[in-house]
Amino acid sequence: EDNGPNIDHLEGFVGEWLWYFLTTENPSEAIVHTVLPGFKSTDPGGDGLIIHRLPNSELLFRLWEMKKFAPRADSSTQQLGTTVKKAYSQLNLKAAEYLARITATEQELNDPEIERFVGMLLDLWIDASPQAAAGVSIATSSNHASQDCFDDFGNQFPQFINPIRLLGMLTGIEDFSVFAVKVKEYV
Repeated sequence: EDNGPNIDHLEGFVGEWLWYFLTTENPSEAIVHTVLPGFKSTDPGGDGLIIHRLPNSELLFRLWEMKKFAPRADSSTQQLGTTVKKAYSQLNLKAAEYLARITATEQELNDPEIERFVGMLLDLWIDASPQAAAGVSIATSSNHASQDCFDDFGNQFPQFINPIRLLGMLTGIEDFSVFAVKVKEYV
């Protein structure tokens, strides 16, 4: 559509909110605080962050980078692995900036313990603390899904593998591009 949203931005926005709903609906670890995706997929800063309470009562945060993979017919040579690598690279290069922004914007919470923890995010990441973790989420069409797309995660973030604190999430929708447009129509 000439006056409609950029389809790439729309798909990115829908992918970010899919991540949010899927990670908060049935979490593997108790969630105590979530930093929501932005209002636009092009907003600066991290795509998402969740603070979990582990069974030992310690807090852990996971900084997420999200991408969508929806190649157009004119770009049939695109590969899912390239999108995953772009997410790794962006997370590696921008994590400190993302965490500094989150620390600044999330300081006033109703829980002093979480406020203190948010103030430590950047230091925990830089020190590769066991309380810091990384996640990459990719939204795509089912026919592009690949079970091995995150196989290189540990090589890209070796500081987070002992213990393992990496999580890859691949969300396959039958036709992701059509789904994103349908979401826009319903909203």
